[in-house]
Amino acid sequence: MAKLGLLLFGVALMGCQDSTSKKLGINDLYRFLQDAVLQGLREEGANPKPIGSILESPDPHFILKCHICNGVRWGLVKYVEQSNDPKWSPSGSGFPKAIEEGLASSNRKTRLAALQDLVDRYVTRGFERSSMTEGEKKQMRELLQEAKKVGMEIKKAGDYKDFGDSCPSCSGATKSAK
Repeated sequence: MAKLGLLLFGVALMGCQDSTSKKLGINDLYRFLQDAVLQGLREEGANPKPIGSILESPDPHFILKCHICNGVRWGLVKYVEQSNDPKWSPSGSGFPKAIEEGLASSNRKTRLAALQDLVDRYVTRGFERSSMTEGEKKQMRELLQEAKKVGMEIKKAGDYKDFGDSCPSCSGATKSAK
């Protein structure tokens, strides 16, 4: 099932290009998501502790073979790693209170909702500050939609029965991609 999803994802990539844009692929998707999340966290000077606790136990928060989840997760990982540098100092005023409290919650559904809000917030900003052409932004939005479909197929085929109806990374990333 996952192989079929990857094949469909590859076929969809071929249809996501216009004449004014370079062809975007899976590595561009990873880089966009990772950079959008990392830059958003840096801008806000987010508290790394609730992010670190989510990363310590990734299975309840991410579909580990999902392209979107991995891009988001690696943006979070890089931020936490950078925050461990003694020279690091946050530049912003921190997370919005609801996101920080949600990520730190002992309730998994609350954490997932906060993670979805975080991803939506930073992917939206990622599109706003991107130097991509309009054609490339369109391709990226289409890539995100296709990657979400593949991620949901992986979720259905894998051991994610308790994960819920959706994925916070996929839902957050595609909310602003419509």
